[in-house]
Amino acid sequence: MGNYNGTVHCGHCYQGGHNARTCPRKLERLQQQYADSKANGSDSHYVEYYAQQIAKMTGTNPETGATRKRRNESYGRKCSYCREGGHSRRTCSSIKEDHRNYRRMASVVRKDMLARMQEHGFGIGSLVTLTGNQWNEEAGEYQDATSAYLVTKIKWENIGPHNQTGDNCVKAISVKDPSDQPWLSMPDSVSGSADSRYSRAPDLVGATPPEKINPPSAWTAGARAEENAGCFEKGQSRDSYWFRQYGSALLDRWAGIEPTE
Repeated sequence: MGNYNGTVHCGHCYQGGHNARTCPRKLERLQQQYADSKANGSDSHYVEYYAQQIAKMTGTNPETGATRKRRNESYGRKCSYCREGGHSRRTCSSIKEDHRNYRRMASVVRKDMLARMQEHGFGIGSLVTLTGNQWNEEAGEYQDATSAYLVTKIKWENIGPHNQTGDNCVKAISVKDPSDQPWLSMPDSVSGSADSRYSRAPDLVGATPPEKINPPSAWTAGARAEENAGCFEKGQSRDSYWFRQYGSALLDRWAGIEPTE
């Protein structure tokens, strides 16, 4: 349980104002055990053990007189992102550079998406339809039925290099049943792809004026795209294959480099 008053409590003596590494009672006990082991002619392993424990607290080994140097903080450390040694994820230059490049990639993806949305008139207020298998009470069987929906929300922040088709980014409300409010994909004409996705893609039947389709500020610049990318979640190491196979093409487009055969 955390110390809500901000006071450090020792895990050895349970007193406040210090921790176990600097506990005077712990040091006193170790020094007594060390002295007793020496006086009783105990096994050298016990003497060595107590001497090492005292050295951890005081910096000096009473048995050898050697000074214990403070551990190099970077020694043995390996970054959980790039897997290189000598630094942590927080100070990793690779992840910082990948964040910058990811925003650049997102800029390309988002500009493409916005252009298609404005071209086809897709945004909040658009009328879409979904065709699916629904129960027909009169016929007593499931039949294909088409339902109309109004787009009420677009999850702009989820559109990026890892979600270029706008999967599961559109919230709509049924015209017939307001309790029916599914999350959908962008229509195929807007996403630029007919590939299968996790959520259903509706058909666009009623357009929104292009001037009414406005994403958040700095969205097309790729702002905060890395914050919604699973590849940067804590504990995830760098997906070098994705950056090389897919990300590099987007980065080339951002830089104005023409693709080569």
